[in-house]
Amino acid sequence: MDRIDKSSIVAQSTPEEEREVALAHVPPVDLLRPLRILYAQKWLVLAILLVISVCGVFYVLQQRPIYTARGLLLIENTRLETGREELLPIVSNVDVSAVDTQVEIIRSDAIALHVIASLDLVRDLDFVGSGAKSLARRTLDTFSEYVAQVPALRDIAEWLGSGSLQGQQRSERVALQAFQNMLSVKRVGMSSVIEVSFRSHDADKSARIVNEILNAYLAQQVDAAAAATANASAWLRDRVKDLGTKARVISLAGPPVRREGPTRTLLLAGFVALGLLLGIGAAALRFALDQTIRNPQQIERLLNVPYLGAVMRRTPYRAWPERRTSRRLMRAPLSPSSDLAFVVKRIRTAALRRGRGQIIGLTSIISGEGATTLASNLACSAVVAGCRVLLIDGNPYKPSLTRLFEPGATTGLLDVLAGRCTIAEAVAINMKSGVHFLPYAGGDGTPVVDAVRVQSFVRECRDSYDIVVVDLPPCAPVPELLCARTFIDAFVLVVEWARISSSLLTSAVLAAGMNQNDFLGFVLNKVNRIAIDPFSYPIESHLSKYRVQEYAEWPAAQSFPSIVPWRIERSLARGDVHYTGT
Repeated sequence: MDRIDKSSIVAQSTPEEEREVALAHVPPVDLLRPLRILYAQKWLVLAILLVISVCGVFYVLQQRPIYTARGLLLIENTRLETGREELLPIVSNVDVSAVDTQVEIIRSDAIALHVIASLDLVRDLDFVGSGAKSLARRTLDTFSEYVAQVPALRDIAEWLGSGSLQGQQRSERVALQAFQNMLSVKRVGMSSVIEVSFRSHDADKSARIVNEILNAYLAQQVDAAAAATANASAWLRDRVKDLGTKARVISLAGPPVRREGPTRTLLLAGFVALGLLLGIGAAALRFALDQTIRNPQQIERLLNVPYLGAVMRRTPYRAWPERRTSRRLMRAPLSPSSDLAFVVKRIRTAALRRGRGQIIGLTSIISGEGATTLASNLACSAVVAGCRVLLIDGNPYKPSLTRLFEPGATTGLLDVLAGRCTIAEAVAINMKSGVHFLPYAGGDGTPVVDAVRVQSFVRECRDSYDIVVVDLPPCAPVPELLCARTFIDAFVLVVEWARISSSLLTSAVLAAGMNQNDFLGFVLNKVNRIAIDPFSYPIESHLSKYRVQEYAEWPAAQSFPSIVPWRIERSLARGDVHYTGT
């Protein structure tokens, strides 16, 4: 067999023609493409947005308000003026280093531990509960105290940090770390004023702690000044006691009225914005990684074949299994306003326009994409139109039509190809639809392919029938389509929406040795109506506006009342609908 290269998937043409075609098919700049991508992934975006928003609501409800109290200190520098007979203390400006020194003193552990001890913050859960494992640590401390009472387990207790003294020291360290995290001491601008602020979930507590910090700092300054002048003479003590860096409170801390941070509304808006951004990012990532066929433009770009329409995914018909199967295989003539009926009409119209649609083969990329259903509906619709139709089950691997129409057939396609009988002898007329059906049966199950017999078979089909519809095996795993190209006038490719990848589509058609001239077009099947992109399916989005009579006249309707829908049965009882034909 000749080697198949990728160039066989497109029609042969000259370089000038290829250049003209390329220029004619340059896609315009689509500014709405991002919006279309987001619309196609709208449920993913909404799901992520909902999850993040719910998390935001729980976060806002669980968040405790934070209040910040502030107090101000003025740092002054008093020195003795030189050059006079009597030393006089005067107030001068404080340099930056002196102010920074006082800031570090206020922030020191000594001041913090003094405040923690005076206010008994070791027992405050806002401080000892600040660590990530505070509750576990307290439980472990209680357990280790009991373990320490056993001499043999004293080493384990020490390793666990047992003992009241170690537990007390640990609680002080935890409280000190939490205290330092909530404390803020900074210089106000370029001035000599220091701002002391403290954050807490309790407004009164934050103000009380700030004022206690100011008192502790001032007390320390007084003690330092007293120690400096303790050993001075009486004459110098009166002059030195007021010298050096001094601080005075210019604003005590009061309980704050407003909570710190953003409001709950702003937090919720932030979570919504975050969820929207994450949803858009996830949609873009999913679109970039998704290689499945979800858009007819993908197939048109890969195969350069026309688009014949889309068939929506629908819920199964609630009836007995045999009635449901019959309705699925004959839904197009029973419901002429359905999307399947429109697709069947487009296939027939495309075949008439090209003038080469007497023998039409329907195939798919892999099994289960719906080629058999479309073949049956195409044949039944042609019967309604008054054509002589032959439906052939040409799938040796999964002869679904044979099991549905003629499950007990003993003579069929294999006998005709082997020359053991004619088409007229092997054909069975389906009484429900009026379709002449050639099952895949006969012989030992192994097809005998002979060029002369195939030509005779094709000639007899063309002479006896107006339209021959062949249900073929899929392209990807089997090689029979290479032989079917010799007698099939045109192929219709059925592709299931969001099931196969673009690489599998290209490789399957390439392996079958087909090009664009072999196809009438392609059909997207089992499209999810909820997830469908209306911008990509402009025809299907307007089908509901063009309704025709729900049920057309059926030539053999009276011979198969079991599959007539209940609305027709009710109309027949009232005499509103009348069927003509034999």
